[in-house]
Amino acid sequence: MGVVDVVDVLAEDLQGEMAVYDYVRKEDRSANGYRALRAAKERVNPVSYKELIDVADIWVDAALRLEPRDLRMMGRLVTRQIGLKHNETEKRQAKFSGSGSASA
Repeated sequence: MGVVDVVDVLAEDLQGEMAVYDYVRKEDRSANGYRALRAAKERVNPVSYKELIDVADIWVDAALRLEPRDLRMMGRLVTRQIGLKHNETEKRQAKFSGSGSASA
């Protein structure tokens, strides 16, 4: 059986490349610390394939029991999160474009 890993970063559509660069930059700055943290996490809290499937089953069952009220709340949360991400992305892009225009 292959290695089962967990997703470290989720990115919005069209933001994947920037998310990769951000992740690599953060990892690179403290690569030793990240490696040690990851190794410790895997040692202390290993997840078997069966546990992973069991957790997925729990979330699928919960998703199948969602009611209209739950979906409305999720919609509000997504809307707010998109607004926060949009503001964060604009700030990041302004920072990069501001530093790039000085060299022109």
